[in-house]
Amino acid sequence: MKKIFLFCAAVVAAMTMHAEAITCAQAVEAAMQLPAGTTGTEEVTVHGFITFTNGTVSRKQQVFWMADSEDGGQVFQAYWANLPEPYATDGTPLPVGTELNMTGKLMNYNGTTAEMKNGTIELISVPQINRDTFDVTADEALIEAMSWTVGDMSTDYYRVSGKVKAITKAYAENQDVPGYNGKSSFTLEVNNDTVNFTAFNCYSVEEVFAGDSVIVLGPLQYYAKNNVEVVGGKVTITKKDHQEAQIIEATVDEAVAEALNHEVKWLSADIYIVSGTVDSISYAYNAEKGTQSFYLATTNETAKFCAYNCKVPREIVVGDKVSVKGKLQLFAADLAEINGGEVEVEQGIENIVLTEKAQKVLVDGVVYIIRDNKMFNTLGTQVK
Repeated sequence: MKKIFLFCAAVVAAMTMHAEAITCAQAVEAAMQLPAGTTGTEEVTVHGFITFTNGTVSRKQQVFWMADSEDGGQVFQAYWANLPEPYATDGTPLPVGTELNMTGKLMNYNGTTAEMKNGTIELISVPQINRDTFDVTADEALIEAMSWTVGDMSTDYYRVSGKVKAITKAYAENQDVPGYNGKSSFTLEVNNDTVNFTAFNCYSVEEVFAGDSVIVLGPLQYYAKNNVEVVGGKVTITKKDHQEAQIIEATVDEAVAEALNHEVKWLSADIYIVSGTVDSISYAYNAEKGTQSFYLATTNETAKFCAYNCKVPREIVVGDKVSVKGKLQLFAADLAEINGGEVEVEQGIENIVLTEKAQKVLVDGVVYIIRDNKMFNTLGTQVK
């Protein structure tokens, strides 16, 4: 009885305080009374200070942690909160130390994290930060950051110069930051075999390629023992020194074999056109965006090929013969993929039973396809 009373008291107290903001500690208490993975039904306003953020702004939103004091640690998470003006238009993140009220619905994310997703921010005060800017090479940036504690991020800006070693996340159009047309992630060449320098989700006017000389501007972070990075920085290409991408046509088996020759997260500099038969659907067709994700059949018994979030001319179904155009990536040890590619349908479905390569079962006279312990109908819709 006492436990039920505490549950009701915490939730009701948090969800009825619309005019008066609750503390971060009260928000956590109320959110953790919700079942894991669920969101409350009523809006509340949470007051606190930003205590940590990596500075990334995307679609006029920002992720940060809050507490009831400026040095209170990571207590309550604001997950992609909606930035107020002028920060939304400028693409400028709110800094650590900002005092604010945030209104939205409490969420128990996974049983351990209390958060609010897409909350609305009312600013109370924003600290004036006097930033210095340091010009360093990628090697000097590594030495500086590795003298800190893992997780530390600078309040100053670093202008890091170097040569692009590898693209780790393909360039995609993005206008979150005025004056820049897209963003990507890449590593810079350094004289260190165990620690990488990564420009993560950084913005540039045009696509960056391996071999280009660049300057990456932004706060420096010792993200992990093996990774120093600038997140959400701005990139200037100082010298284009890359070979033009080649067009390579490949079967699914050939594409998988090529990807498996590289380390996980490898991304090709060349453009691949991979042809094959749709094996199963991983994410349903999005009519508004014209995108879909699906697997192509391969004879490789230990790895798969996925066309992920690709542009499609129509809804793709199991059995379609298609070609997928884009950069090839080894996303995981057993998964080659093209992310955000373009799809052409070479031949529509004719006979699903004959063309489907995955395991098939007959249930009450109906053919179903089994992949990764999931059951799909012959149109690629998951049924179990």
